[in-house]
Amino acid sequence: MDRRQVLSKAMIGLGGIALASSATSVSSLNASGQCLNIKDFGAIGDGMENDTLAFKNALAELKIQGGGTLYIPATEKAFCIRACSH
Repeated sequence: MDRRQVLSKAMIGLGGIALASSATSVSSLNASGQCLNIKDFGAIGDGMENDTLAFKNALAELKIQGGGTLYIPATEKAFCIRACSH
């Protein structure tokens, strides 16, 4: 499964992932539901650090809460996610 498929499944299962610029308000992304910031789960977004665990934990929390939005703020580099198929 490639990165696009992983993100697509996450969006379908949890109601959406928000990719936003720094000018976007987190609270405006999902006024009716839970909105979690990936950085609150330890994601660095420097293009080198493995952020997989932060994404897994954030998505698990959204699932527990019945869905919502995962806010992924813009960074100068990229978030690194290792996708595995089982």
